[in-house]
This record gives sequence, C-alpha cells and structure tokens, in this order.
Amino acid sequence: QLAASLARELGVALLGVDLIAPLGGGALLVIDVNYMPATSLKLAGSGRALASLARKTLEEAAGDRGRSAERTTAEQRTRASSEVR
Repeated sequence: QLAASLARELGVALLGVDLIAPLGGGALLVIDVNYMPATSLKLAGSGRALASLARKTLEEAAGDRGRSAERTTAEQRTRASSEVR
C-alpha cells in the first residue's frame, strides 16, 4: 500500500520501496525508494505485471496521440473554412 500511495503521489506507474523493521518493534522505516525496482522482478508473476503495465502505458500514449491528431485536424479544418470566407 505504501508503494502504491507513493507512486500515485509522485505520478509514476512503477515504484519500489525498501523498508526495515526496528528490532524493538514499532513502525517500519523507509530506507530507499527506487524508480525501477529490479529485485521485485524476480518475484513470481512480476514479468507479466510489468508487461501489462507497459502495454497499458503504450495504449494510453497511442490514444493521446490519436486525440491530439484529431484536434489538430479539426483546428486545420476550422482555419481553412474561415480563410475561405
């Protein structure tokens, strides 16, 4: 939950957080934050999760480019029709 909350706050999709537990008990302590958490890629299913994240990111980027191109085309049509008048 901590890594997910921190990732949302930082505006990133992938994040790793290293924690330690004090010997006497108490709250966990954050000792490192990684933008690309390499060690977590060794966990079962992590390859699929990373591939899914990459696919989602690429699809969103393609959708943004498509919407941007549609806006540009609409703006060009508007400009062209006002020049004709």
